[in-house]
Amino acid sequence: MAGAYQPFFRAHAHIDCKRREPWLFSEKTTALIRDAIRQRYSFLPYWYTLFYEHMLTGKPVMRPLWAEFPDDENAL
Repeated sequence: MAGAYQPFFRAHAHIDCKRREPWLFSEKTTALIRDAIRQRYSFLPYWYTLFYEHMLTGKPVMRPLWAEFPDDENAL
């Protein structure tokens, strides 16, 4: 489910792979997937801003913490 927290997210598989639609899992797992997808949608304004910044400056949309906070040793 980590992919739900990335700007690029696709929930499909190759035709020869086991199907992965959320409703094919147990109710507990489906609920977790549903929560992750809802959280993902809450990030859309933030990602929109990052893509706009990318268009203006060329900065990557996805970047490491140390690139965003170069003076913070915790980001290394």
